[in-house]
Amino acid sequence: QDHILVEGWRSTVSYTPNTELDYGTLLCWGINTVGLQRHPCVFHVFPAGHPDPVHNCSMYNLSVTTVSLRCVAGFDGGLPQTFLLELYESNSDRLLANTSSPVPVFSVAGLPAGMTFTARVYSFNTKGSADVLTF
Repeated sequence: QDHILVEGWRSTVSYTPNTELDYGTLLCWGINTVGLQRHPCVFHVFPAGHPDPVHNCSMYNLSVTTVSLRCVAGFDGGLPQTFLLELYESNSDRLLANTSSPVPVFSVAGLPAGMTFTARVYSFNTKGSADVLTF
């Protein structure tokens, strides 16, 4: 009861898991003069972790000096994630571009024409980074 705050038609519960046993499912019901809520509100509480790697990436040239890349995001680990693209010249492993995005879609312009590139894509959140996908 110490963690429940009722203000008029609004109720708030504060819940902080302290051990692994505190994660799981929380259920809540409302009641008023009409009766008890039939189906509870359901909240799943799980520990946050680092994100899963991106997958299904495709890279394509828009022009001789522009490369675009699109991937499918993996699970975010329960936290907001940021995506990174590192673009290297394949022969020398020289970093040509390093860009971030809130979604796994990138476009890099102004590249030297006629080169072969290696892309390294990964995401991170406050718990860590995903495995790097290189292609």
